[in-house]
Amino acid sequence: MVHHDIWNGDLEAAPLLFDAKVKGKTVPAVAVISKSALLFVLNRETGKPIFPIAERKVPVSDVPGEKASSTQPFPLITPPLGRTSFSIKTDITDLTPELHDTCAKWIADNQMVEGPIYTPVHLDKVTISFPGLLGGGNWGGATYDPAQRLLVVNTHDLGQVTKLVPSKGPLPFERGQPSGRFRPDNSRLLCQKGPWGRLWGVDMTTGKIRWQVPLGISDEAPEGKKLTGRPNMGGAITTAGGLTFVGATDDNRFRAFATATGKMVWEVKLDAAAHATPMTYAGRDGRQYVAIAATGGTFLDSPLTSDTITAFALKSKDAGQ
Repeated sequence: MVHHDIWNGDLEAAPLLFDAKVKGKTVPAVAVISKSALLFVLNRETGKPIFPIAERKVPVSDVPGEKASSTQPFPLITPPLGRTSFSIKTDITDLTPELHDTCAKWIADNQMVEGPIYTPVHLDKVTISFPGLLGGGNWGGATYDPAQRLLVVNTHDLGQVTKLVPSKGPLPFERGQPSGRFRPDNSRLLCQKGPWGRLWGVDMTTGKIRWQVPLGISDEAPEGKKLTGRPNMGGAITTAGGLTFVGATDDNRFRAFATATGKMVWEVKLDAAAHATPMTYAGRDGRQYVAIAATGGTFLDSPLTSDTITAFALKSKDAGQ
């Protein structure tokens, strides 16, 4: 296999194998979205990009002894599926005046610096990184509807703040404070403008975005502003009936969307966040079920309020259930 060097970063998400249509021909394809929020689609037999990729210059490191790559690969058709930069001047959240002021003060007090994607963490400066250490995309990966020729993937915009400081060993540098998610005082509300989590439908014939919708709500947000999108861990599945099922969000919801349009058609609140990928199966009663594990936890630090696997199915006309 010929390899195209696109894996500069934490891959983590499982690759998606499918058959693409390129200029009327069927091509064996592999797609992967990494924590960078960039979606790459390659011919899985040759390694050649199905949608064009270009090397672009990225910021270099200012840490002594550290040499970062001067370029990184970028898809030219599919835009980033998530936030890849932050501007202190224009991008601080406006969800509420109080949250805006709290975030602005936190950023100023710590003299944080911004930068585009692939900005290396600075020495003795608090660096705001988008995507953060959790993505972008994460281990849940993407799903594919062959009838729609649509790749569906959930991502989030959970930024990270990090500072490098001299270390007493064994490494020359270590993380200084503050270091963590881009939110003050462990708040569930984030410091950048939303959406904070999204579900995307990407046309695998053209590589273009067909639709995107916020994924998740912030229950503590003001009325009329709750549809913020939420940080999420876990993947989605698509069904032959034209539905996409996804849990993943830290708002404890499990949802179904129309795959063709991204319109939410069903939602249920669980006892804990479903940081998992759903499964679907046929029961002995002939009905189709969809099941999800909901326990909370993960690197999103969702409360561990349950330990259940819940299955759902349409009511049976014969049994009345």
